[in-house]
Formats: sequence, C-alpha cells, structure tokens
Amino acid sequence: MKIVKKPIQEVTIDATGKRFGRLATKVAFLLQGKNMPAYRPHNPVYARILVTNIDKMDMELSHLRNKAHYHSTMRPGGLKTSDFNRRFSADAHKTFRATVYGMLPKNKLRKLFIKNLHIT
Repeated sequence: MKIVKKPIQEVTIDATGKRFGRLATKVAFLLQGKNMPAYRPHNPVYARILVTNIDKMDMELSHLRNKAHYHSTMRPGGLKTSDFNRRFSADAHKTFRATVYGMLPKNKLRKLFIKNLHIT
C-alpha cells in the first residue's frame, strides 16, 4: 500500500453566519474523508481543511447561556466548570478545535486528522 503524504483535497470553509455545531460536524466529516468515493475507515485521507472567519459565527443565545464545559481533576471537590460564552469569547479557535477533536473517532488516526485542520 502506498502512503500519500500530500493532501488529496483542500477545502476552504467560510464560517460567517454558520451554526457552531453544524459546522463542526461538517468539518469532522470532511477530515475523515467520508465524502470521498474511496473511503475506508482504516485508511487515512489527507484532506486539508481551512476554516476562516470563526469569530463571525452565528451563535444561538440559549446555547451561549446554558452550555457548560466540565473538567475533573479526579480529586474530591475538583470539578471545574466554565461556561461556553466565556470560553468562546476568550479563544474561539481553541474551542472549535476541541469540539471537532471530540467528534473524531477515538483511535490512532485522531491526531493525524486534527493536524489537517487549520483555523484562521
């Protein structure tokens, strides 16, 4: 089997006016190469995805108010909570990358897929 290191497809997505979760699922779908006719789950597809204008996304107000992210330190009383609005306004790129990372398959190809996501 020949391993191709060059990107097979390059996709540029403008995030202006698009919903956060819908765009994240689309990006995860494209990173895995599920839109390609020769898709196989065990063969990585080198698709480079560029997402622009991430700060101009359309965010639902109830989503901004009610969504919370949790992190546990595995110690008694170590559950840390941060609301989505604060995380997104602080660093939208990091929040979007973490969301797409969570949508990718939990195996050795996950790191390879996330390397091909570029957010500007």
